[in-house]
Amino acid sequence: ETTILIDYTGKPATLARLAGHLGLPASQVFASPPEDAPPQPLGADIVLLIGQDYDPAWAMAP
Repeated sequence: ETTILIDYTGKPATLARLAGHLGLPASQVFASPPEDAPPQPLGADIVLLIGQDYDPAWAMAP
């Protein structure tokens, strides 16, 4: 599986900023949860699901 970024609460600017910092392609970024997404975690606006393509450099993203 690949890493995906999911916006559960409609924060497009934040979603775009995070996707840009992580270098995620549009195909891995969701403005709303896909049908197979996990339920929204309590208090979470945006969720990053780490996949096998995880890059340790992401931990150093500004």
